[in-house]
Amino acid sequence: RVLLASLPGAAVTSINIDGVLHEFDTVPGVREDVMQIILNIKGIAVKSYVEDEKIIELDVEGPAEVTAGDILTDSDIE
Repeated sequence: RVLLASLPGAAVTSINIDGVLHEFDTVPGVREDVMQIILNIKGIAVKSYVEDEKIIELDVEGPAEVTAGDILTDSDIE
């Protein structure tokens, strides 16, 4: 048997949203609640070319539809 912990790969491990204290909170002006945002972010397929942890950012202002393509990354993350 192969343990899941021994499989290589990249994934979102933590999320920080300004002004949000817990996952059951809401963000003013955002249609989805925080729980739905977290589930959507965890569903993003991430490819990393390094084994180190990386911090990626998403900064959106005003009315907009946000997609995974809006995430700011460096050349090590796809």
